Amino acid sequence: TAGAKELAKEWMKVLEKDAKVWDQNAFNDLFRRGNRPSTSKDRTFSCYSGKCTCGILNVASFGSGHTFFVQRQYEAVPHEPYVLHATFQFSGTEGKRHRMREAELWLDPPEYYDPPGGLLVYTPTWMVPAGKIKMLPREKVAAKKLATDTHFALVHYQLGELRRAMALAGALGRTLVLPPLLCGYDRWWAPHTGKIPGSGSWTLPFLCPADHVLDLPPMLGALKGQNGMPK
Repeated sequence: TAGAKELAKEWMKVLEKDAKVWDQNAFNDLFRRGNRPSTSKDRTFSCYSGKCTCGILNVASFGSGHTFFVQRQYEAVPHEPYVLHATFQFSGTEGKRHRMREAELWLDPPEYYDPPGGLLVYTPTWMVPAGKIKMLPREKVAAKKLATDTHFALVHYQLGELRRAMALAGALGRTLVLPPLLCGYDRWWAPHTGKIPGSGSWTLPFLCPADHVLDLPPMLGALKGQNGMPK
């Protein structure tokens, strides 16, 4: 529409004027200008000083990096997503790429799945060692230190297994396939009570993306081209 084109042009002007302006915040400021409360049953509302009509999309169909890769709302509904946006993630480009691979949405060449020396796969053990079980995260009490300790005990046990598997893969000349990881806590950039604010009835613990636990860029960069490199 004419209004959408005008919004895009003004957005570009704001970004070109100041390189320090965050593109997302600039867009939010513009489209919220002159917003009016919605009385529409389809959840649309007037925005950008009345020049555009905005709407709220179903997060199961239009997934963010959290609702798709972390909450997995498309499995709970169940509903085939229309599109997803690799946001709310860590480890930069490597993190985005690996999340796509975990979801079987990334197209790799055949040789990626047939590296020299073959692959090493193992079934992880999801457990908290005896003496470390204190309290699993629960709403309202998840911020307590006991729940935090349990989360770290759960993750540290898996890291120990992963470390041994990487050593074995290197000794055998194979490439390790990263296992699924189980987390007791969500990961976010600000204080939280076990999961990102606004995530509703989503329950803990959960299968978490690799970038919730591992720093993928230096890890993959250091091992690139070597046997034992995780995939």
